[in-house]
Amino acid sequence: MDTEPRTDYEALFATRAIPEGAPAMDLSHKGDGPPPIDFSYGLPDPKSFPVKELIEATDRVLEREGEQALQYGPTRGHDGLLQVLVDKLQREEGIATDKKNLMLTNGASQAIELLCHIFVNPGDTVIVEGPSFIGALDTMQRLGAIPVQVDLDDEGMRMDALASTLEQLERERRRPKFIYTMPNFHNPGAVTMPLSRRHELLGLAREHSVMIVEDDAYRELCYEGEPLPSLYELDQRGLVVRTGTFSKILAAGMRIGWVLGPARVLSKMLLFKFDTGTNHFACRVAAEYCREHLQSHIVRLRDIYREKRNAMLLALDEHVGEFARWTKPQGGFYVWMELADGVDASRLTLEARREGVAYLSGSRFYVGGGHENTIRLSFSYLSIEEINEGVRRLGKAIKASATH
Repeated sequence: MDTEPRTDYEALFATRAIPEGAPAMDLSHKGDGPPPIDFSYGLPDPKSFPVKELIEATDRVLEREGEQALQYGPTRGHDGLLQVLVDKLQREEGIATDKKNLMLTNGASQAIELLCHIFVNPGDTVIVEGPSFIGALDTMQRLGAIPVQVDLDDEGMRMDALASTLEQLERERRRPKFIYTMPNFHNPGAVTMPLSRRHELLGLAREHSVMIVEDDAYRELCYEGEPLPSLYELDQRGLVVRTGTFSKILAAGMRIGWVLGPARVLSKMLLFKFDTGTNHFACRVAAEYCREHLQSHIVRLRDIYREKRNAMLLALDEHVGEFARWTKPQGGFYVWMELADGVDASRLTLEARREGVAYLSGSRFYVGGGHENTIRLSFSYLSIEEINEGVRRLGKAIKASATH
């Protein structure tokens, strides 16, 4: 019996809902047999979650302030966690800020969505990196923005290409609403923008009166040296809005992100924050945990992910060799790979499936696709043993895809 409703949904859908496509992150396993060794998504290591300490923090929150914790709260977010961020920014980066310049969000992705709501009308131009974060690209395009792509090199967004793009848009009388960039441990490019280029970027933004959206999701996960000053810290003109998250440094399932920016910008974002405030219970638990444990926990996370990064780089050297080139990230969750000219990317897709290894094609990270000879590998979720075996399988698939 056909129980499918007869309503003509297609005639009712908003224009932004019409384009089809898979979700940016699809964790379901499709097909027969066991799931492959999967380098596709940047999931945190589940063994790194501080379960015991979060249970203890939850007990304390419920015992001391249960009625308040289980009630609605302020749209801007729980005051206690906002204060944790104020203190953290001052202690770690020397940024003296105020809670009026901060807001909690449902992950950093909601912050990007809210920024699109307040800056972008359908048809407006935004500048993005090529490649760029899938989730941000999808959000921008669904809300009617037209992304214009500027290439990355080994030091992040190319400033010569950005300058040319801004000049061309000016000639066309198209004022970009913002430049979206990830200067630290780029996803997916796995590169870091040096200090000199950060100053160049800010100079171009000032010259052309363009806002910058700085996605700093991986800042704390630095495995070599210390993170460079953020664009927000270097900015003197109120042109930068910075997003961050607790998903990578505490627990992704708590869905807590944040945004730091000019008070006027945040006041507009609050108009579109229809959730009556980011999970107040989770935020109170996070604040309780962070006051005592966050700094030491981040040190532990750096050790965990540094070991995984090193394992992946060693395995790539051993099993892939001259068939590709790849980044050597200073932090974050990813390695970005470009296949050698003799490797058939289409055949690699089939060979990798046959070998039982999965990854994301780099074409998904570009506006309009292309660049099929690139792939993103995530080392964050898998064990050292799985990384080694997965790279061995990938290397075998790449070699089988090479045309000699």
